[in-house]
Amino acid sequence: GSRLQGPFQLAVDDADNYYVLDPPGYRVVEFNSDLQFVANFGAEGTGPGQFTELGPIGIAHLNGEIFVSSFNTELINVFSTEGTFVRAIDGLGSGLNSIVRPEGLGLDGEGNLLVTAASRGVRIDAAGNQLLEFGTFDNNDASLGPGELAGPRQALAGSNGTAYVVDRYGITRWGRDNGEFLSRWSDAGEELGK
Repeated sequence: GSRLQGPFQLAVDDADNYYVLDPPGYRVVEFNSDLQFVANFGAEGTGPGQFTELGPIGIAHLNGEIFVSSFNTELINVFSTEGTFVRAIDGLGSGLNSIVRPEGLGLDGEGNLLVTAASRGVRIDAAGNQLLEFGTFDNNDASLGPGELAGPRQALAGSNGTAYVVDRYGITRWGRDNGEFLSRWSDAGEELGK
């Protein structure tokens, strides 16, 4: 049904259709531009287009497809705008290039995705090829150094070739094309600089 159990994030396609993440229902709920229910897609499980435990957690629309990150299966499931499972982006690199527990998804303004994970931000193309990695993991939550991230949650493109990442303690600004750390704003609102 169309009743949302716990709406979390949303994406909008080029026709102004809305795709709402509903993690308690392990699904994405689609509404048209008049906010009328269209369909549900995704389900609980470990197979293609399915989600476990936390359910779907990040969503983005890119090139006529809906990308949905699945934190515990470490996949990004890709659906058509009609809700048909298309493919899963899996094995996003190995070792230092791997993405552990993808969470937030955002667009970079250049036709690619920005993905936040347990340890860093990553820029990938629609096929899942890694283009750039930025940020380092800091397990000492008390004091983050330049370029360190603590639980990055969401990423999005800014103007003039920048990208922003929200983590547990503030917002960081990066060079979208080179991954250079530019600045951090703390939870108190002050810019901490490089």
